Amino acid sequence: MRVLQEVTKESLEKFVSDVVTPKSVLITDKNTAYYNLERLVEDHGKVKSSPDSTKGDLNWVHVAISNLKKNLL
Repeated sequence: MRVLQEVTKESLEKFVSDVVTPKSVLITDKNTAYYNLERLVEDHGKVKSSPDSTKGDLNWVHVAISNLKKNLL
């Protein structure tokens, strides 16, 4: 895990290039900083955040973050 000082297209592309293998699959929201990540990985899925996606598609992300916070405390 790494803290990014800024969330820009350039900083995210550098982060992904450094820590994610090209055969990876990324699933992100539709933040414009993520738009060109598909050229760095095998597959890049984009999910528009909504009440339904938050309960369904993105629920596991919220669970993982919650578990990480609990372990860090």
